[in-house]
Amino acid sequence: MTDVTLQDKLKFLLVVIVAGTGWYVIPPQITYVGTEYAIAYRMLLAGAAIALFAFCKKIPFPKFSKKTFSILLLSGIFLYSLNYLFIYLSRLEIPSFWYWVSCYFCRDCP
Repeated sequence: MTDVTLQDKLKFLLVVIVAGTGWYVIPPQITYVGTEYAIAYRMLLAGAAIALFAFCKKIPFPKFSKKTFSILLLSGIFLYSLNYLFIYLSRLEIPSFWYWVSCYFCRDCP
């Protein structure tokens, strides 16, 4: 078993904080647009950011056969889009820890 360094702990804490605050921004986001549209533009923005990063770093786009591309596309749809749909819909029913913490400090929760 390896020792966990302080840097590893800080990285983990950063991921937990960023992921935890995601639950806080979901309700305002889906107030103005439908859940499916919110997920679609979130995925499109993420894809555009990755494409821009790859373009700036001059990373070539990998070549895939049509069969491989189809499998990857279906995997992306089912693993990410549906996953996010269920997460967004569950947020309507299950408030997270960060949501309650923010309500405690902000005092303006719905």
